[in-house]
Amino acid sequence: MRHGRPNLDYIVCNAGGPLYAFGWFLFWVVFCAVQGNDEDVVDFSKIPIYNSLRGFLAFLSCILIVGLTVLTEYITDEFDDLQDGLGVVGIMAGRFSELFLSVCFMTAFAMYGVASFFPSATIIRTIANSFMVLLLIMQGRAYGLLSQKAIPNQDGNRWLRLGRIILIIFGILLVFQAFTGWTSMLFTAAGIVFLVFGHRHIMDDRKRGKLFLDTGKPNPTPIVFSLGPILYSVGWILLALAMSIPQIVR
Repeated sequence: MRHGRPNLDYIVCNAGGPLYAFGWFLFWVVFCAVQGNDEDVVDFSKIPIYNSLRGFLAFLSCILIVGLTVLTEYITDEFDDLQDGLGVVGIMAGRFSELFLSVCFMTAFAMYGVASFFPSATIIRTIANSFMVLLLIMQGRAYGLLSQKAIPNQDGNRWLRLGRIILIIFGILLVFQAFTGWTSMLFTAAGIVFLVFGHRHIMDDRKRGKLFLDTGKPNPTPIVFSLGPILYSVGWILLALAMSIPQIVR
């Protein structure tokens, strides 16, 4: 707009899409909100949003996961020299930051699981929640390695293995939400679908995605306005809504 010519240093993996999705989600919440009480939860025509520690941890963890995802995608796309053994972030600040990023992914996923403890009414649910937290930590490690190691090293086999682990744990999470109710299961299922299609889109559209993974060559026709970041951001919003709903007390 300032110079009358397009920007040739465009960035596909930027924070615009996730911020756009989250901003419109907040507008939707504000303009559709109605007063209610605990009895209104049984009305399936309404979507309850709880102002609780459980809801806070669920949404904070999902925001962190999206932020970390955008960061690793950006660095992988925009830095050429990723074959030095230090990984995605290591190119900028050494091995410590690479380890720190992995810990951040695992912590964000663990935080999502920890939200299920508020409340955790019975011993059986406490055990189930603890098992889910351990699985989510594994998923966080796999989720981070997809961008940190598999894509920069053009390791298609690792990509497939990690992808299977992530999908299996998402399936277990869907079953786990049966402890909460059909609303949570529905949100979780929809969120997983949005996540899968979102990452599929961004892998096809980014500079170093599916084509780079298969051939080692950057995508010659990347798409800046990719639906991928918007779709996987909506997916994490739905997963946050699913976890924010307290488990049914029996």
